[in-house]
Amino acid sequence: MVEDAGLYLDNEKLEGFAGVLSRVSISAIKNVRMIHYSLSDFHIDFDTSYDLNTLGNNKVRNENMFEEYFMTVPGKGFLFLKEYGKTFASDFSSNGYNPDDGQLRSADRSFNSVLAEAINKDEYTRYDNLAGTRSNFDRGDLTLYYFPARASDSCWSGIINKQQITELGKSYLSYVFLPRQDKLFFLYNSFYRNRDQYSSTTVLDQKGNAIDEGIEYWKINNTLVFQKARQISENELAIPYQKNMRNGFAIIHL
Repeated sequence: MVEDAGLYLDNEKLEGFAGVLSRVSISAIKNVRMIHYSLSDFHIDFDTSYDLNTLGNNKVRNENMFEEYFMTVPGKGFLFLKEYGKTFASDFSSNGYNPDDGQLRSADRSFNSVLAEAINKDEYTRYDNLAGTRSNFDRGDLTLYYFPARASDSCWSGIINKQQITELGKSYLSYVFLPRQDKLFFLYNSFYRNRDQYSSTTVLDQKGNAIDEGIEYWKINNTLVFQKARQISENELAIPYQKNMRNGFAIIHL
């Protein structure tokens, strides 16, 4: 079942690529079909697909509320983002049976159950494959899966595990994702000393590695609502907030 699709064209480099996100029988199991097309030669020079389990080990049933987005990384490929909200109670086992799909999944057909060696930095973890990142998720965790549009590039995945209050169920991620030049910006709220929420940033290169750069926030004493952020120019985002029953917004300039 097709869930989403994306298309990218570059008239200067005379190339384009398309990605199609599908669920494979069970909602946690995804397939991404990727095609790269040469506009100069008028032919497809890269055609492949990827299977992945968005849950760790042999789990196939989501135990959390979640939101998912399939987003373009210009000139590179696509990112699949999945944010986890609060858990919901269930009498069903978390392994094997999914009441939404009404079927059993054989344990010997697990996807990417072996994790590669992880690289950890500032509550962000990167993996060299599309492996399921963990068995259980906390509210606010964001998992990332990168699908390249060229044979010379490679897949990677990661997780940002920052504690925050999410509002899933409103068709928005609690994170703002913005690809800019050769960097991937993730903007979100985190808890400070388990009490106050504050604006934070994780910046990755397009290989999924965390870099020592970010956005400096100053003179902001309000919780920014990143879920309702809007890009207003090539380099600027407008982020709303509410204070003393009045609405306002902050401008983030890259």
